[in-house]
Amino acid sequence: MKRFLCILLASIMCLIICSCSSKEAINYEVAEKLDGTWATNWNSDLGEMEHIYKFNHNGKDTGTCEFINVWGGDVIVHYSSGVYLVKDGTITMDFLSSEDEYGNIEPLDSRITLTLTYTYEDSKLKVSDEFREFHQA
Repeated sequence: MKRFLCILLASIMCLIICSCSSKEAINYEVAEKLDGTWATNWNSDLGEMEHIYKFNHNGKDTGTCEFINVWGGDVIVHYSSGVYLVKDGTITMDFLSSEDEYGNIEPLDSRITLTLTYTYEDSKLKVSDEFREFHQA
């Protein structure tokens, strides 16, 4: 009975370890495919809007990022010097500085966190916020 219990517990531990490494592998694949520029645009009552995310994969499930909000052809918000983490269906980005229209980088008063969601099926990555899906530019 003790032998059976030991084998059962060892099998369960192996399954847990395999499932964890599988999630890490998927997070890595997503972060790798995320590399580049992703954007979405739409028309609102205020004019044409566009959200642009730029990702630079640094290895594993992380990298650096930027967020640019364009309204009517003018950059309204440009968060630069951000880092991102891919984990279990979400992409979390933290920004500590912004860039003005002249390229001057200023520290933010407090950290800004933005979150996107993703699905990854059949090696195809779909990225979206709570309203729209993004396409890779």
